[in-house]
Amino acid sequence: YNSENYIKETIDSVINQSFKEWELVIINDGSTDKTEEIIKGYIDQGININYCYQQNKGFASGRNKAFELANGKWIGIIDHDDLCLPNRFEEHYKDISKNHDADLFFSDAYHIDENGSELKKHFDIYNPKAGILKKKASMNKLLAKGCYINSQTVVVKKEAALSIGMFNEKYKYIVDYDFFLRLSDRYNIYCNNLPLSKWRSHPGQATKKLYMIVLYEHLLIYMKYFLKEE
Repeated sequence: YNSENYIKETIDSVINQSFKEWELVIINDGSTDKTEEIIKGYIDQGININYCYQQNKGFASGRNKAFELANGKWIGIIDHDDLCLPNRFEEHYKDISKNHDADLFFSDAYHIDENGSELKKHFDIYNPKAGILKKKASMNKLLAKGCYINSQTVVVKKEAALSIGMFNEKYKYIVDYDFFLRLSDRYNIYCNNLPLSKWRSHPGQATKKLYMIVLYEHLLIYMKYFLKEE
């Protein structure tokens, strides 16, 4: 949504992947700036983009629409202001090929500022350590440690996402955290300790704009899991 400042850099980070067998699904969630113009410029160049415009419904709806339209068996997540490192898809491919009993893969990431300068690594906060994280145990760890999975590093099996009802559109912000909790309750997940993406922190970010909603929705999550309330 209204991605003109960063969307070009994000798309370029996908185009520049060392692993070339990808389809880029872009959901324009009702942007009023030049986002669509920029995307269509890439489409005109013949870039493999599956593009969809919808009225603004929030990023849970955007996620669900993208998963619905995606043709692949595995789906990676990247938001409009974040970046894939060039080896991201190649590393995912290797991890998936070696770990057939996992249905979601994630990794470390760099946190960067609005100008692209590195601030820290995501796993500086909590490092879940590389390897298979068993279902239910990984869910409990997500509850205890918070959302140590950086969405911009995730690739998930489409079939697994569909089986849990995909992303809950009643939430405005903790959409991914809720999704990871529900998925790790039923499926094994895998951690790669390499940084494979860059997560950008900037003044216009939803996290900062929706701070009180973030706190409220985290409370709802904890009530659901610890008090067994729906």
